[in-house]
Amino acid sequence: MRHIHRVQALCRGRMWSTDSNELAYNLVQAMQALGLIIESLPRKVHVADTASKSVIAVARSCISVFNGLKRMDFLDSKDNFASHVVHACVCFFDVLFTSLEEGAAIQVRSRHSNQETSALQALSQLAKGLIENLRESAHTCRSHSYILEGAVYQLLHRLGEATHELLLDGPRNDSIEYEMQNLPVSDDKLLEAVMQTEMRIVLTSAPLLLDSLRKAVTDLRNMPFAGAARIRLQRTLVDRIFGPGTRGPDASQDVLSLPKALGEAPKAVEAVRTDDIQGKTDSFEAELWTLIGWDILGSEEDL
Repeated sequence: MRHIHRVQALCRGRMWSTDSNELAYNLVQAMQALGLIIESLPRKVHVADTASKSVIAVARSCISVFNGLKRMDFLDSKDNFASHVVHACVCFFDVLFTSLEEGAAIQVRSRHSNQETSALQALSQLAKGLIENLRESAHTCRSHSYILEGAVYQLLHRLGEATHELLLDGPRNDSIEYEMQNLPVSDDKLLEAVMQTEMRIVLTSAPLLLDSLRKAVTDLRNMPFAGAARIRLQRTLVDRIFGPGTRGPDASQDVLSLPKALGEAPKAVEAVRTDDIQGKTDSFEAELWTLIGWDILGSEEDL
């Protein structure tokens, strides 16, 4: 919460005085902390109030981060700090979808598997809500569009693996020979108990992932370049089902990808102690005049 409060304070200040390093640092730290909260939710199986309150707090905090990132897009900065925030946000979605899958596994293996866990419901609502928020602002905020693309990549990654496991009866393997040796069992034989459980887990989480994907691609047909966008989605899904490189050496050049963090990462703003004031002041003055120069002091007409 400390980082969220600092983000809100920085966003209330004047645009020209916003420190892009400090803002980016607090945004990244906030997303990492929110990811830790999300990781713990699947284990809160029957604690409805706790899961609900945690998700509401995380949702509000994520919106604050998205707003802070939108402000960064307006800053005239060449430091690439925004890419680190985008990367942190996509990593958060990775944690969110992983936790959703873990929640599905806990539900299936629970003795009360016929009851939906509160945590699973909460995680699903959080994913859909955040994706819908990003979809609405992606047209006007470049960083939001990058986060949305990264989140969709994560979704297609998981849905591709789910498709392979459900339709080809097993997880994908680097060796095609290994997969062929484990072809589907005949109809008159029952799947082994472990395989039954794994398929039940996939069938529990996959519809929830599809709900998030549905939110992301809503109104896709009405968007410019909708045809090209759909092809990119389809090719990414094919990659995730059958493995990368299934359409030649250049197959991955025209599919969705994960945003990368570029340049130097933002750093924490160093706190200044009372006994550091003089030294910091001297360093500030020396650095300022080193950058700007002393030439003006020799030009009386300019003073």
